[in-house]
Amino acid sequence: MSTETEGSLLELAFQYVRYTDRNIFLTGKAGTGKTSFLHRVRREVMKRMVVLAPTGVSAIHAGGVTIHSFFQLAPSMFLPELPHEWGRVGMQVTTPETLLRQVRYAAQKKELIEDLELIIIDEVSMVRSDLVDAIDTILRQVRRRFDLPFGGVQMLFIGDLFQLPPVVKPEDWELMKLHYESPFFFDARVLRQYPPVCMELKKIFRQDDEVFIRILNAIRNNEAGSEDLAAINRHYRPGGVEEEGLITLTTHNAKADLMNHRALGALPGEVIHFDAVVEGDFPDKSFPAEQRISLKVGARVMFIRNDKGESRRYFNGKLATVDRIEDGQKIFVIPDGEEGEMELEAETWKNIRYRYDKVKERVDEEELGSYRQFPIRLAWAITIHKSQGLTFERAVIDAGESFSPGQVYVALSRLTGLSGLVLKSRIHPGSIHTDPRVLAFARQEPGLEVLNDQLEADKRVFIHKTILLAFDCEGILRVFTGLLYQQGTMFSADEEGEGPEWLKASIRGCREMQSTSVRFSVQLRELIATDGAHGYVHLVERCGSAWAYFKSRLASLQEVVGGEIRALRLKRRQTKPLAWLRSVETRLALQERLMQQTVDLSRGLAEGRSVDHLIAMMDMVQERAGDMSLVEESQARLGGGPVRDGV
Repeated sequence: MSTETEGSLLELAFQYVRYTDRNIFLTGKAGTGKTSFLHRVRREVMKRMVVLAPTGVSAIHAGGVTIHSFFQLAPSMFLPELPHEWGRVGMQVTTPETLLRQVRYAAQKKELIEDLELIIIDEVSMVRSDLVDAIDTILRQVRRRFDLPFGGVQMLFIGDLFQLPPVVKPEDWELMKLHYESPFFFDARVLRQYPPVCMELKKIFRQDDEVFIRILNAIRNNEAGSEDLAAINRHYRPGGVEEEGLITLTTHNAKADLMNHRALGALPGEVIHFDAVVEGDFPDKSFPAEQRISLKVGARVMFIRNDKGESRRYFNGKLATVDRIEDGQKIFVIPDGEEGEMELEAETWKNIRYRYDKVKERVDEEELGSYRQFPIRLAWAITIHKSQGLTFERAVIDAGESFSPGQVYVALSRLTGLSGLVLKSRIHPGSIHTDPRVLAFARQEPGLEVLNDQLEADKRVFIHKTILLAFDCEGILRVFTGLLYQQGTMFSADEEGEGPEWLKASIRGCREMQSTSVRFSVQLRELIATDGAHGYVHLVERCGSAWAYFKSRLASLQEVVGGEIRALRLKRRQTKPLAWLRSVETRLALQERLMQQTVDLSRGLAEGRSVDHLIAMMDMVQERAGDMSLVEESQARLGGGPVRDGV
C-alpha cells in the first residue's frame, strides 16, 4: 500500500469517528500507527468519550481506565442465557438478568453513561466476546435505548487480532462455545448482528526490510512455507547467544526475571535501589514500571515510555547502558548508538476516573492517584507479552516454549529487520499457526471505494442528526435542575427551602421549551425523511420558525442568568456559584449557536451544497464552542476557582 493510500485510510477512519455514529474496528500490523491514531482522536474529536482497555497497564498507557473498573464488573463469564445443564461449582457466571441486578451505578456514573457519545477500547485483541455483550447489555439498559447496539454509543475498537488473543480457560470455553463461535471480540452476539466497519492499516513504519516484511505477512496469514521458516531458522544460534547489548524476548516472566537477576548480579559494584513514589489511589496491578528498580553501573536498561520533550531523546523500547549513578539518586545512561550520556528524569503516570460535568455537558478526567518512577526496566530480558509496542534493531528470541500462536508473531515483529534476529530456539511450524477464525474475519475488510461511499451517506445522516439534536432542550433543563440540587450550598432558598424564585421560574421555562422541542422533533424527523424530494424548502421554513421561537426564550434565560452573575459579583466569597453560572451562560450561548446553525444547514441542503461544505460549517461552530469554553475556564480561574469544583 502506498503512503498516499495509507494516509487516505487514516483520514477516512478519522472522519468515520468524527462525523458518523458507526462502530469501527481499526486494526493493523505492529508499527502501523494505531496508537498515534488513538491520540489524535482524543485531541481533535469533539465527542464526549472515554478510553478503556482490558488490563490495568494497557489502560494506564492508553490514558484511560480498565473496562471492568469503568462498568464496575466483577470477574465472571457472561452468557446470553443460562444453560439448563448448569450446575458447576466455583465458576462465576452472569446473564443479562443477573448482571443488571448486580450493577448499581451512582447518579453521576449513570449521567456519564447516558451522555457518552464515543467509547474507545484499546488492545481489543485481548477482549473476550462475552465481555463485549456484557457492555452492550449495560449500555442499552442505562441509556434506555434497547433497540440500538451499545445503547446508541459509538464504539471504536483498536487492536491487532494477530497478536495475543483473549485468555479463556478450557473449562470456561466448554460453556462459552454453546453460545459463541469464538472467544474473540468480533464474535460477540451484538457485533455479529451489527458488524463494525473494519479498516486495516497496512503501511509498516517499523520495518523496511522487504524480505522480512513478506515473511511476517506469511506468518500472519498462515501462509508461511518451508522456505520462510528456513530463512528465520538460519538465525538459530544454540548455546551462548547472550551477546553483550542484546535483549532476549522470552515466553515467561520467571525466565525473564531470572536472566535479569543473574546478569545484574554478575556486574561488579553495589546494587542501588530506586523506589517509586505512589500517591493516592493507584492499584498494584496497574503499576506501569517496577516499584523498586535495582541498578548497577553497566546495567542494561530499556525505556518504557516515549520522551515527551521537544528533543525526543528516547522512545518506548530504546535500549541504553547505565553509565554512572550519582549520590544514589541521579541516573546517567548512554543510549545505544549514541556517545554522550543522558540524565534520566522520573516520569509520572496518572490513575484517572471519568466524571460527568452536568453544566458543561462534557466528560472530565479526575486524577485519583499518581505513580512516579524512572521510565526504565532491566533489559537483558523481557517477556514477549510486555514487548508489545516496542521496537528493537537486534534481539534474541527464545520462543521455544511458546504457549500462544500469537507470541511468535509478536516477538518477530518487534525487530526492524531479519539481520537483527538471533534465535535461541528454533521456530517450528506448529508455533506460528494463526487462528482461522481471525483470518476469516480479517478478510471482511471492505475496499477503499466502498468505505468512501458509505462515509458520504453517513455524513448526510450525521448532518440530519445535528439538526434534530440542536432543538433538544433536555440538556438545558438538566443544567438548571442541577443548579437547584446545589442550592443548599450555593444559592439562597425561599421560605419553603425550595430554591430561589429565579431558578424555579427558569426550570419551568426549560420544561416548557423541552415540551415544545419534543413535539417539534416529531415534525422535524418527518420533514428530514420526506422533504429532500421537495428541495428541503419546508425544512428551511420550519427551522427558521423554530429558531425564532427558541431564540426569544433562550434570551430570557440568558438575561436572568446574567443578572444573577452581576449580583453575585458585588458579594464576597461567591466564586463557586459564579463559576457555575458562567458555565450555564456558556451553555446557553452554545445552544443558541447550535440552533442558529440549523437554519444555515437546512438552507445549505436546499441550495444543494455538498456534504463536505456542510460539514465544514459544523466544524466552524465546534471550533467556536471550544473557544467559548476556553474563555469561560479562564474567567473561572480569575474568579478564584475551577468550574468543576461544583460537581
